[in-house]
Amino acid sequence: MPGYLAEQARQRLFAAYVETPYNTAMVWRDAQATSLLLNTTRVAQSVRWHDGRETGSYWELLSAVPALARPGQAEGGSALYLGVAGGAAISATQAAWPALRPQGVEIDPGVTALARAHFSLSIPVAHDDARRFVAKDTGRYAVIMVDLYATGQIPAHVATVEFFESLARRLAPGGVVAMNVYGGGDPESIVGPLAASLGRVFPGLMAARSASGNTLLLAWGEPMAVATAEARLRAAPEAARRAALRLSRTLEEGAPLAAGHAPLTDERSDMEIRAARALSR
Repeated sequence: MPGYLAEQARQRLFAAYVETPYNTAMVWRDAQATSLLLNTTRVAQSVRWHDGRETGSYWELLSAVPALARPGQAEGGSALYLGVAGGAAISATQAAWPALRPQGVEIDPGVTALARAHFSLSIPVAHDDARRFVAKDTGRYAVIMVDLYATGQIPAHVATVEFFESLARRLAPGGVVAMNVYGGGDPESIVGPLAASLGRVFPGLMAARSASGNTLLLAWGEPMAVATAEARLRAAPEAARRAALRLSRTLEEGAPLAAGHAPLTDERSDMEIRAARALSR
């Protein structure tokens, strides 16, 4: 009983505390911000400051990603968000690109319910495994954003050449893919193999770093030069201009990151071991 009572007392500290088949999902609210936490209180999946200011995290950089598609693609085009969580990246992007038609994919309906209740998530969300959704989907998207994690680790089946090939089939001509990569205490051991895997599929590959320690891997279905990407970012709408400037400051070619790393495939992947090692560090 004392253990049960202690757990009950802990749950009362949160604005919401839900056990789902996939996650222990918690919403923490204090005087400054509301945060979504999944399975651990050490990392926040979404944060919203009550005064509207930026958090400095990677999801705000994602609001500039539609500018990296071929000019005109994002205006009235579609965006696919694989991994929704609290929808922080989606909210930032919608504010800058109101004509972009969003579709979310989130495996956990319980997390979506919390996002709608506490983070103003309003876009349509399909509740499915991301790889399964992409395999059966028939849409074409100007922007595909990949932010797929299970307690701080990228699931191995959405980090392989075969998965990225399926993304390429869903990418509209001139579109862009952005993948959030968190590497824990050993980021290069995660970023390198993923860059090699994306580079096997996409002729254009770049990377950018966020102040929160995340790497954004950016991929195109055609060759892309840094100068061209920077020019597109300079043309971003006013609401995404700050994010575009931050993104362009760290933009770099992806090939050097991939050098010396073997692409990950369905038959040969050690992503789970790499991710566990990086988190332990």
